[in-house]
Amino acid sequence: MVAHLLAVFAIWLVDVQGARWGILVLLGSAYYYLQKLRVLRISAIAIDEQGYRLLCGTIWMQVALVSAFITAPLTVAVWQDALGQRYALTLLPDSLSTVNYRHLRVRLRWHQR
Repeated sequence: MVAHLLAVFAIWLVDVQGARWGILVLLGSAYYYLQKLRVLRISAIAIDEQGYRLLCGTIWMQVALVSAFITAPLTVAVWQDALGQRYALTLLPDSLSTVNYRHLRVRLRWHQR
């Protein structure tokens, strides 16, 4: 992000023909990468009869499991909310208790079948 701003400043100082288009491209690129870096902070997963819910800050979101990649040292789950927004969650074994990690992996594997 800092590199984008420095490039915009350098182009502005040079004032070359077409520099304004370069500035617009750089600002658009900076905005795009800023949106990509925006991360949803998921602090809890709830599983019940109604499906999956994710706790994001203080708000519970009802989500559907799209896909899951499950191995012993790593679990990656992709969720989708009602608006169609997708969220990827990467879990390592030390991020939760052994029993809860095993239960979550079993539940995710059953969903894949």
